[in-house]
This record gives sequence, structure tokens and C-alpha cells, in this order.
Amino acid sequence: MRNSPIRVLVLALLLSTAAPLTTEAQPTREGKSLYFALKSGRAIYQGERDQNAGSDLAQYLEFSGLGLGFELGIQYSPKFTLTIYEVSGRYTQLITNPAGQPAVNANTSSRWRHTLGLMARRNFWSHRRLSPYLQLGLQTTFGTINDGTEIGFGPMIGLGMDFLFSSRLGIYLDLNNSLTFPDDGADLATLDTPYDQLLFLGMGLRYRFRGGAPAIPPIRIFNINGPVRLAVDSPGTYTADVNLTLADDPSVRYQWDFGDGNTATGQTVRHQYAAAGSYTVTFSALNDRGNERRVLTTTVVEPVQPTEIVVVSANPLSPEVNQRVQFSSTIRSSEPVNCRWTFGNGQSSTNCNPAHIYSEPGAYTVTLEASNSGGVDRRSLTVNVRAVEVERDLCAEVVELNTVYFRQNSSILSREAQSELQENITIVRECPNLNIEVNGFASPFERNVRNLSERRAQAVEQFYIDNGIPGSRLIIRARGAAGNVTRKDSGMLYRSVTSVPVR
Repeated sequence: MRNSPIRVLVLALLLSTAAPLTTEAQPTREGKSLYFALKSGRAIYQGERDQNAGSDLAQYLEFSGLGLGFELGIQYSPKFTLTIYEVSGRYTQLITNPAGQPAVNANTSSRWRHTLGLMARRNFWSHRRLSPYLQLGLQTTFGTINDGTEIGFGPMIGLGMDFLFSSRLGIYLDLNNSLTFPDDGADLATLDTPYDQLLFLGMGLRYRFRGGAPAIPPIRIFNINGPVRLAVDSPGTYTADVNLTLADDPSVRYQWDFGDGNTATGQTVRHQYAAAGSYTVTFSALNDRGNERRVLTTTVVEPVQPTEIVVVSANPLSPEVNQRVQFSSTIRSSEPVNCRWTFGNGQSSTNCNPAHIYSEPGAYTVTLEASNSGGVDRRSLTVNVRAVEVERDLCAEVVELNTVYFRQNSSILSREAQSELQENITIVRECPNLNIEVNGFASPFERNVRNLSERRAQAVEQFYIDNGIPGSRLIIRARGAAGNVTRKDSGMLYRSVTSVPVR
């Protein structure tokens, strides 16, 4: 049938909607390469000389003849090709003589017209074996009519379909329409149309001089990772796990959208947020065969104040063996703190204020480690553990304490007197069952003897109290003048206060 190429073209267009063959061994159009193609088919003329007033396709095909052609081109990518082409058609209708047109000498006129042009082809679904395409170009038409060479120029538009047997070899079917200007450039006839049409419907064989690269699949995102929680102005790292990289496929593109108006490109990126809030992070990956998108949520909070240990202490700092030691700490932090005490003897506690008992004497380095999400701080102290001593009842042996002396008519404690009283205080502290009877004396030759002895006793009492001896452990006596004193005696011996131990 004369219109069988059209049926083949329609069938090919229907087949192109089928699912792609996606096995690893399928041929591809990948890689830049040179190709050559041959084709044959029907050369169709439409113009004044066909005397076809109707638009029926069968009538047009009656004015057609054998057509042959070739292509030599460069495939730059799976989708784009640039080619030089030539087609020749045997148009028997061009020797007819419509009314009012120049006579054509059938014996000398050529029945062949030749079209030479440059065109660009755009393939669709280029990753499939069967791929439709659209082509546009510029052409010139020439051939001998009525003993003269007529030349026409104009654009060319076409569509077609190709099928790959392998990465090098394929067949194709296309329909091209060349519009030829001026009106008499193709048929030496001018009527009411400004141009003629030379159509070519053909099928051919295309051979690439270099095979395609391995098939590249659509981009796929396996997983994306990023921080679920971040502090303001603290950078976080976001990564994506995909099946292709730029080394695998130069058309791969990555895009991150952080939800705060900022974006980034790349498989691994870093980003920090300027304000607290909840942000949806979107990762997009695409190549020439598809695209995918994944999202995650990052919650941004105000920065955490790093942990700071202000004070650590132990009470007592020098305990005896098996004596309970209370540890305490003061910590600054903007969120809950994790504490860990190590007591220097292989034991530890997570209480921020623990108690501990040492079973062996020695010097122990105790360390507190406090942490939160903002950081870690450490402080140490030394606890000296003493062995329990076998004590004598020294307090029972105390029978006297130091006596202090005053200047004449004075109740003020001298430095020497204060030093003597400090020794008394040390003994009283070590002997909790021991109280002090404080006796104030004056010389009978001093003024206001009774009042002066009382003031001296009160001065000693106040010194004891100021240095930690409770008033309940003190008994105050104002003894007045010492008896049997003559002017020949040393008066200082009687200007005194005695501290007498009382059990």
C-alpha cells in the first residue's frame, strides 16, 4: 500500500507509550558520537502542478514517487543531535502543464529534486529503546526543470520515532516537510500560494560509530540525615544518601531548602539558624531521568549555658576512718545537670550532694564532673582521712588554766593576755565536759576595787565567747581586792583574772 509508511509511523507512536526497558543490559543513547544513516521512502510533492484541489490524503499520495536520502550527524547528548541531511525525490508530476504555466519539456526535464539541509533533532524519553523526536532545520532545494536549474530555500520541520537494536545500531521512521520559497523554486509554476511543499516519509537505518555509555538509572534518595535539635547559631551537618553522584552522572543536581529562606547545593552541607523555631528541611535530587524529594524537621532552641561548678566542699575535710563525710556543690546551668562524683577510692556517686565514708586512712583526690548539653566542667578537692587514735582522758588531768594580768587600774586585755587565753580555749574545746570559773581580782591599792575586778572578769568572759566558748560554760566571779597585800608586794600578782577548770 502506498500509505503503509504512515501506518508504520502511527504504530510506532503508540508503542512509544509503553513502559521503558530498564534492564542493565539495555542499549542507550549515552555518550557523544558520530553517526551515519540511510533511508528510503515516499517523496511527496504539493504545489500548483499536482492540480489537487482537495485535501484527501490519498490524493496527495498519488503525486508521490521514490525517495532516497542519508544523514551524517553528531549526537551531543541522549536528547540532542545536529545533522546534515540530503533527500532526493522522483517527482513525475513536475512535468505536467497546468493552465497558464510555462510549458515543460518532458524529454529534457529532470524528474528528481534534491534537498540539502542542516537540522537539529530533540529526542523525548531518550532513556527508552523507542523514542519519539522532533526536528527543525533549514534547507535548499534544487534540480533541473525545463532545461534550467531552479533553486528554492526554506525551513524544514519533521517528526519521527527511532528504535535501538543496540547502542550503535537502530532503525527510524520520520516525516519531514520542506517549505520551499519562492513559489516557482520547486516546480517552475506560480499560482496563488507563496511556496511549495516537498514532503518525505521514509524509514532508515542509523549506525553510531561509538557505542553508548552504560545505562544510567533515575536518581533515587535512600535516606537523608540531619540534626533533630539545634541551638541558635550552632551549625549542623546535613547529608543525603543517593544512588548516583556527579561522577556517575554529570546531570545530577542536589538542592537543600532549610525552611528559613536559605538554600544550598551538594550531597553534604552545613547550616545554622539565626532564630529559634521548628523548620522543615527539604532535600531534592534530580537527573535527566527523574527527581525525588525527602524532608526532615529540625527544632532550633536558644543556646544552652555551659555547666559551671562554682564551689565544691567536704565536711569534715579531715575526717577519721569510718566517719561520714558530706560533699556539697554549687553549680550554674540553664538546664538539668548530670553529676558524677569520684571519691578517689574506686567508688562514685551520681548524686550532686552525696555523702561518703572512707574505711582506710590516706589522702584522697575527690572529683566532681557536672555536664549538660552545653558542656562539661570538673572540680577537685583533697580529703585527708585520719586513723582513729587511742585517746587518754587528758581532760581529767587538767587542774589549772592560764592566769592573765592587767595594768594598774585597767581592765583591757594585753596581747600577751590574749595569747594565754587562746591556750585555755584550745583545751576547753577538746574537753566538752569542762567548764571555766572566771575569777576577777584587784589590788587593794587600786581605785574602786570591787567594780574593777568585775570589769576584768567580764573582759575575759567576752574574749572566751568571741572565740567560740558558749556563755553557758562560763561562771563569772568578781572577787574584789586580794587580801593580806602590802605595798612592798608586787601589785601585778593581784591585778589578775584566773580561769579555774570546773567539772
